[in-house]
Amino acid sequence: MAYATASGVVAYCSKNILGPDRIFTESTCPTLNQVEQYLSSGCAVIETVLAGARYSTPVPTTAGVYGWVSSLNALWAAAHAELYRLNTTLGPGDRSRGQVLYDYFWSELEKLILGIGGNGNDLTLIGMTRTSVGKLYIVGISYSDKHSWESESDRLTPRFATG
Repeated sequence: MAYATASGVVAYCSKNILGPDRIFTESTCPTLNQVEQYLSSGCAVIETVLAGARYSTPVPTTAGVYGWVSSLNALWAAAHAELYRLNTTLGPGDRSRGQVLYDYFWSELEKLILGIGGNGNDLTLIGMTRTSVGKLYIVGISYSDKHSWESESDRLTPRFATG
């Protein structure tokens, strides 16, 4: 389930891709089907990052962050549409429009998770929910793992000892 539509992707794309009609169809390059696939993969990337930050996915439409996520999804698809069509650079250090949009996507996704100053956003304040608190091991392994490994019977006793 994508958070944006192909018509939302149009806003980010240059007129060189779409022509005078400014819509994706089966005869445009990329096609409407390809843009929908870009939207689907962008949705997967966004949800993977949100799940990694321990937020439940998909983002509910009632969440205050839904508009931002929708824009990010359209931005991902537009970057790939631009890269598909126009991926030429003129010299070292030049970047195509698709590369600029791609970098912008990752920058905005980082702001969504980490906040503007990098201190972290608490998205639960605007309608997102946390999946779990999670386990935190400071050092080493859990006691139950250690106990099960020590109780294995196929370990050999060393023939030499130091000290």
